[in-house]
Amino acid sequence: MIKAILADDEHHVRKGLVELLPWRKFGIDVIADAPDGRSALAYLADHRLDLLITDLSMPGMSGLELLKEVRRLYPWMRSVVLTCHQEFPYIQEAMRAGAIDYIVKTQLEDDEIDRAIERISKRMKEESGRIDEEPTTPANDQAVWLIPAAKHTQPPPHPGLDEADSLTAVKLHQGGCLIPASAFGRTKPADYASRLDPNLWSAIIIDQGGRHSIEHLAKICEQYAASGVYYDLRSGVGTYCTSAENMERSNRKSVLVSLSPSLRAKWRSFLWLYDENAYRELMEEVRTNRPPNDQWTALVDNTMRAWRFAASVERAVDWAGWSDCRYWQDAEPYIGRMRPLFRGFPLSDDVCICLLKAIDIIASDLRQDYSQQKIADRVGMSRSYFSKCFLVLIGVNFNEYVKKLRIGKARELLEETNEHIYRVAELCGFQDEKYFSKVFRSETGTLPTEYRVAHRR
Repeated sequence: MIKAILADDEHHVRKGLVELLPWRKFGIDVIADAPDGRSALAYLADHRLDLLITDLSMPGMSGLELLKEVRRLYPWMRSVVLTCHQEFPYIQEAMRAGAIDYIVKTQLEDDEIDRAIERISKRMKEESGRIDEEPTTPANDQAVWLIPAAKHTQPPPHPGLDEADSLTAVKLHQGGCLIPASAFGRTKPADYASRLDPNLWSAIIIDQGGRHSIEHLAKICEQYAASGVYYDLRSGVGTYCTSAENMERSNRKSVLVSLSPSLRAKWRSFLWLYDENAYRELMEEVRTNRPPNDQWTALVDNTMRAWRFAASVERAVDWAGWSDCRYWQDAEPYIGRMRPLFRGFPLSDDVCICLLKAIDIIASDLRQDYSQQKIADRVGMSRSYFSKCFLVLIGVNFNEYVKKLRIGKARELLEETNEHIYRVAELCGFQDEKYFSKVFRSETGTLPTEYRVAHRR
């Protein structure tokens, strides 16, 4: 049974939710309830539970504040929010604070609530044993895996260890290092990890089970880094706990070697932007199947790049925030916040989807010589109607958009790679290096070589 506590400041509502909803039918036992956030925290201080179910609007400590505090104090717990608000910003703020799902209190019809609780139970069972469990072995059998927390930075290795102990750390190809228990001396690995800056490092305390050499454990970590890390970690949460056995179990489940064509097709259909069920199904498939993170993030990054240069939405989004989404638990709510941006235009959903497919086609391979006629044909629209609708949804005309997209890609390549300027020009669809430099200077105020020197990461 999943052990849960429910917090809601309205007495009758709280008791009704505990007693009348079919929690036990789906393996959830609500063993406690609390009238506010501080009472919930007081109970959790003496009882180990698996799930917090909390109202968002409570006096004193709000539901959002409670979510954040539970995430900090009890990282193995999962949270679900109760809300009367179906407006997306409320729900997304809760998801960013760590909630895995939500229940709308004004929509408690039998079929709806059964599906919601079943979904929550399934998510809990899927995540059981992956990460965030309390250590069960002595400190002298625990290694610490340090992973750089920021996407584009590499902090100094093995902080806080003297030179002799740091020599025992194993550098991992996927980034970070693995520090064996022997390096900590009398310091407990958990105490060591708690002193690290969570903005620089994520630390995974690993129970070795008394049977893994540090070299073998490093191999387990390398494999886990290719799949599990992306889906299990969250930015800003410094310390996690798991075991070598759980990591091996997760590695055995992660058998996908490529992104499935069906998942790729679902994403690029963009139906999920306009249909709530399609969105939920897509997110659930990603969480459940855990596609290879490099291929999945490349697909999503391509779409975000296409959207970034749509003038109609570019100022409504924190694009720097997207670049900092290192893990799926950061990226998922960010993707959710994008959904309302392409609504409210005087165009049908079908037309909007065609236009979004168009810019996705362009962004997927900028080396091609795209004409408005070719793209309009690809998405099944006449050239003149495509041109009018494109300006409405995207905010600039077709040629201006393609130019902005190409220059944006060029900026990325100049900042992040050592590609020669002529090669950058080719990859961005410019056949002539001199013409590329001229356009780049017109758009940015600097030549490509000058831009690289000033902005190199």
